[in-house]
Amino acid sequence: TVVRAIAKISGYATDRAHLGAAAAHEKHKFYGLQERPAALLEVCEMDSHPLDILVVDQHGRVLGKIAHLSVIFELHSLMVIGWDLSLTYPCAEKTLKAVRMAVVAVAGEEYQRGVMVSLVSDGGPENNNSSVATVLDRLGIKWTLPPPKSPNTRARIERWFETFELWLHEQAGTTFSNPEACGDYDSARHAC
Repeated sequence: TVVRAIAKISGYATDRAHLGAAAAHEKHKFYGLQERPAALLEVCEMDSHPLDILVVDQHGRVLGKIAHLSVIFELHSLMVIGWDLSLTYPCAEKTLKAVRMAVVAVAGEEYQRGVMVSLVSDGGPENNNSSVATVLDRLGIKWTLPPPKSPNTRARIERWFETFELWLHEQAGTTFSNPEACGDYDSARHAC
């Protein structure tokens, strides 16, 4: 593993010299090692994700892939501390519901939740708006928006969503992301 790590870094350095920094970053997905925070609630990551599953109403009519999940992920404990599952598109209200869940202590979880020191999110409209900025400012949370199209700055929550999708694809109504993976499974018939 040490030899592979050195080779990867060397390849990155060579490509950076030949192709430039942006092309090398894109090719190697190399943005440096992110260390785990030393303390609980020091750094959290937030993101929203459309769920790859069909939803039907109580009469069996297919509503489509309309479920969205907003998550706040605490990087020291590697736990989801706030979330909102909704059948509407992500918006500031959904983001603020996840923030409220993350900062309000629940009996038995007093040491797992609370006001975080730093929150890293993407620049989507559900996060990057005055309502969210005002609430985070009032709570004293340092809010960081990474540059556009740089998911590796929030690598742990992106990986959490990948793992969640693997579990989700075992549930009734999954669309398996593409027709080849879905095969002859009828997502609409099995949706619930």
